[in-house]
Amino acid sequence: MASPRQRLACFLCTGLIMTLALPAFAGEQAFPFARDLMLDVAPMRGSKRVPIIEIVENGAATIQLWCASTRG
Repeated sequence: MASPRQRLACFLCTGLIMTLALPAFAGEQAFPFARDLMLDVAPMRGSKRVPIIEIVENGAATIQLWCASTRG
């Protein structure tokens, strides 16, 4: 049977390993370039539009809000 100190040390080592491994797992997912990212809300009253942002690979973005659109 492990002592409380050994359990704590094992728990802390496991937490450290998990913390160090998280960026590796997150790095595997690529950013969704050239896809429409829609805000998950109902349209505003009197409008059929919802906010949408599209980001292309060179970093240019097209943002469409309820009442206006812009590029950045």
